Amino acid sequence: MKRILLFKHWLNKSTKNKFEKNKKISVTAVSHKLGVTHLCLCLANFLCSGLKKPVLYIEISDDSQLLGFVGEHQMKYKDITCYKYMDVVYALGCNTSVASYLINEWDGYVIVDFDKLTPENASIYNQCDKQFLIGSIMPWCKRDVYRFINNMKGVIDMKSIRFLTKSNEVNDKALLNIKKYDSIQGLPIINNPFHLKESDFEALFQLIE
Repeated sequence: MKRILLFKHWLNKSTKNKFEKNKKISVTAVSHKLGVTHLCLCLANFLCSGLKKPVLYIEISDDSQLLGFVGEHQMKYKDITCYKYMDVVYALGCNTSVASYLINEWDGYVIVDFDKLTPENASIYNQCDKQFLIGSIMPWCKRDVYRFINNMKGVIDMKSIRFLTKSNEVNDKALLNIKKYDSIQGLPIINNPFHLKESDFEALFQLIE
């Protein structure tokens, strides 16, 4: 109850109509273990618990990371096995064709979690209104960024992507030394995506407005 009141208090200070239009949001990273699933869970729970929007979470992966955690309540959506946890609907371990079908059918917000973005599944990434890429522009991490750009050249529009990196790197765009990204933002630091605090709302709001 306290958390719901916090959401309502925060929303009174924000612009609700920015969330009237349903959006499809995709998140990937230049390499593994950079927080893609964590950010996707934060966004999904913010939209569902805080803004009371219908949210479908699509996990594109050969091996689900979330099944053991959110997989207790099984349900069917359009004859596809999904799971419901804290009112978010999860479609786990999806292939490209299933993901594309669900994105087109779902009436609400869609969060797509890419275990790995490849030319083979990039069509799903391109279906989304907002596209995020997590990486680092520190000199010792740039190789992963360049490799990602080379692999996805001609497959996705780099200029449409929002590049997310650690907040202390945002003002050091010169470190990247390329003009592929028009938007570089700080990655929100959120401890628990299932227990969001009011201090987390503004950062998430800025990402998806």
